[in-house]
Amino acid sequence: MKWFQKSIVALFLLMACHSARERNMVEQRQMFASFVKEQYQYEVQPGDVFILIPRLICKGCVQMKLIQLEEMLASDTLEHTRIITSNPGIVSDSLEQRIVVWKDKEGWLDRVNLHIANMTMVHIGPDGNFLIRSIPTTDNQHVKVWLEMPDK
Repeated sequence: MKWFQKSIVALFLLMACHSARERNMVEQRQMFASFVKEQYQYEVQPGDVFILIPRLICKGCVQMKLIQLEEMLASDTLEHTRIITSNPGIVSDSLEQRIVVWKDKEGWLDRVNLHIANMTMVHIGPDGNFLIRSIPTTDNQHVKVWLEMPDK
């Protein structure tokens, strides 16, 4: 009987954690969408990808990924991709001519609870769901892999 009670308690705890995580994701989505709308007068759309670069970064690591992105843009267009950075000067002038770059002059990326480190991508899925994931800047995987919306 005690085993059954412990199982029930464990199940409720798991459900509570999952529910709290879901609430946190909904809050993050709303917070991010509000930030983009207020700061850049842009309504987040399904298919959008945002590359977030905070102020504190591994500069060389992030620059390498941005070089990969720029090389990719020589043959591809990323009309639904935007960079938001609170790190002035990290995005080259030539990259700024090929992709929309928004400057976070208020340092919002550094204060918000989105777990942003070095480079983080926010994918807006076809169903409007957000997927927030960090780009590992120390591996050799090309940035193009991270731009693709993963299957859930």
